[in-house]
Formats: sequence, structure tokens, C-alpha cells
Amino acid sequence: MLESLPLDVLNCILASLPDFDSLYSAIQLCKTIYNVFHTHPTSILHEVSLNVAGPALPDAMRLARRMADENAPGMPVLADDKDAPRYPTTRSEAILLVSNARDVQELELFFSRRHNLDRTSASNKLSESESYRFQRAIYRFWLYQERFGIEYLDSQYNVELWDPTVYSEGIEFLKHLPANEQCEFAAACVFLKDTCLWICEAYAWGDRREPLPSHKPTAADELMLCCSPSDILQCIKLLGRYTQEAAEDLLPPLVERDLMTAPGIDFIWHPLEHAGVDMSKIDYKVLLQETEGEKHTCSVCHDPSKQDLWNKGNWDLLYGAIPPRSLGTLLPGRLQWNLVDGNLFRQRTSLSGLDYPKFMQQMFDERPDKEDGFSEEAFICTGCLKSFMTSNLVSWWLHRKMEDGSAIQEDCWWGYHCKTQVHKFHHASRLNHFCKPARQAEV
Repeated sequence: MLESLPLDVLNCILASLPDFDSLYSAIQLCKTIYNVFHTHPTSILHEVSLNVAGPALPDAMRLARRMADENAPGMPVLADDKDAPRYPTTRSEAILLVSNARDVQELELFFSRRHNLDRTSASNKLSESESYRFQRAIYRFWLYQERFGIEYLDSQYNVELWDPTVYSEGIEFLKHLPANEQCEFAAACVFLKDTCLWICEAYAWGDRREPLPSHKPTAADELMLCCSPSDILQCIKLLGRYTQEAAEDLLPPLVERDLMTAPGIDFIWHPLEHAGVDMSKIDYKVLLQETEGEKHTCSVCHDPSKQDLWNKGNWDLLYGAIPPRSLGTLLPGRLQWNLVDGNLFRQRTSLSGLDYPKFMQQMFDERPDKEDGFSEEAFICTGCLKSFMTSNLVSWWLHRKMEDGSAIQEDCWWGYHCKTQVHKFHHASRLNHFCKPARQAEV
């Protein structure tokens, strides 16, 4: 049937295919299609490449070509896009172009859900121009990381000084970008750093008790920036189905070098500043036309300054905002130190044991006071959501115990403020402390 179609129609069909596997399968269907492809191979391969990577194809191809050639010297000059490769010339390049594009698109979805427009949507809400700016910047960072990241990790692992001439190469790479594209590149770096901080919180990597400026280096999160965006994405995707065995495969460049903390990491911020980028004026909004989040306020406190807003549409993003390991600290009174249920609660709410969306839905469905002013559909800031958790974690835990068939013991008079529960195992196991005090307790 296909071979009976006009040749120009067959050409259009081949050019519209979504990836190279589909193209290679199609040209093997019959001799007519094979001949159509070999009549216009360059244009068809270019169109399929555009279908894979979109308008950021020039930078996607620069990255794929460098990754496919382990002996590639230095950094490619970001010349005019017309001088960039138009399509893969090897099977290795084609595979890399497709896999890299998939990873960049997934990072874009994560960016959209955290920072742009309808934060409750599971789909990408970036406009075409925003998507192009984001993808182009991520591909360029990835190209930069591919050249310098592993080399920097090796210098840290071998306790060597970072070669200052490499800084010069990075600065020259960045200086070839127009000023607005330098800012977009820097904004992508800030987004990736923010994502690394989010991941470090979720996995409890490094000490993040003190807030730091978004563009200044710390420890584990900064080391992650030396890894590829694909490595960073894998950390995000594992949340919600975490196992210790799977976690051992994360961030191979760091694991192979036994690196999780290091002082003075600065493989990207120094070149950016010396290329003329004012980092004090850079944040992720550089990549956006407008940020819908600025138009919403918390439905509880109505504070317009609170920009991290949550409802059931983005509960899966709470892993790095209210990390599972911190949930015990939200229990009222001294419950987190209870010698029996405190330990069991921490096990149940560990990263490997917690499905955040399910956990949140259970709390909303099972809370004793349905008229508390909280709605799972409305936006709630992080502070108010923590207050909601403190009010309802007791009920949630008792429901889980009953669900597991455990008996609920007689309430302790002192309830969650009881001091004995934290140092006498027999008392902690004999009475229920997940209850309000019946007597006035000394807090």
C-alpha cells in the first residue's frame, strides 16, 4: 500500500517519523521507500533529528558528537547554528541524540512543575519559546559538564589543584555566547543547583541546615553539578520507588571516586563570573516569560511572599521540600523520641517506605477535623503544610497501626508530652502516647 503513494508523500512521511529506529524500520519495508530515502537522505535525517531534539538541535548535536567521540579535543566553539552538525552520522550519535533529548525533556517537565505556570499539572506548561531557551541552555551546560565535570572530579579525587588554564577554556566557551544567552546558561546552572539541593534534601546527602545563596558552592550538591544532567535526572526518578540497592547505582562518577563531599568546588561559577555574568541578578525566571506562581498565595496564611505552594497535583515533589527523614520532627510533643512507636514511625516514613502522594491523601482523608480550613485542592505554603502535618500525623499513625492489625493500647495520661516514653521501653510499649494529654504536662 505504501509503495503506491506519490514519492513526495512518502518523503513527507519519512521526514515526520519521531526517531531513527522508526526511520530505519520504514526504509526496510520496501524498495520504493528505500529509494525515496536515498534520494533525499540529508533532508530526511535532518527533519527526523528535529523531531527528536526540537529547535535546540544544533546544541543537541554538538553534545551527541562530543559524547560519541571520547578523543574530542577541547570545547567546540559555539559558532552560528548553521555551522553545527545537522544530523547524526553514526549509530552512536543517533542513540545519544535520542537518549539525551529524552532526559532534557524530562528535566524540562520537572522545571515546569517546580517553577512555572500551573504547578499542579503533570504536563509541561512551558511555552515554545521558553522550552527552546531551557533546552538550549541545558544542552550547553551538559556540553560544558562533559568537557570539565569529570576532569574536575578527578582533580578532587587525586587531591590536585584545578588547572587554571582550564578555567580560561571555559571562560572562552561562555564568552562566545551573546549576553542574553549567557544569562540563560547561568539560569540553567542555578536551576540545576537548586535541583541538586532538592535531591540532597530528599536523600539526606550533606548538611543543608543553613540556607546559602543559590549560586554559591556547598558540598554534595555542588559535586552533583559535575555529573551529567542525566545522572541528576536519575536521582529524581528513583524517588518514590527508592531501594538501597537501586541507590547504589546513582551518580556513578561520584561513587566510583568515593566522593560525596569536597571543599572549594567551583568548576562553573568562576568562569561565569569572569565571562561577565552578574550572578546576583540570575535566577530561573530568566528562562521564563512569566511565572504563574507569583499570582497565587497560600489559601491558609495568604502570605504573598510564600512561593513554594502545594496541593494534591504536586505532592510527589515534596520529597525534597519536606524530606521523609524530617517527618518525625513534625510529630507533637516528644513522640519522635518514643522508644517504640517513634522508631516504627521513622521506619514507616523513611525514603524507602514512603509514597508521598499516598501519604498526603491518607492524612487529608483521615484527619479528625474536616473543617480545619485546609483543602487538598487549594494552594498551601510549606510552613502551613507542616502545621497541617503536625496536627494530623498522630491520626495518620494510629490509622496505620490499625491497618496493620496492631492493638491500640490505653492512652497515657500525659499523652505526647510524656517524658517517660523516651527513656523507659516498658512504659512506651505498654501505653499509647499518640494522643493529647489528659493531664497538664510540663513541656
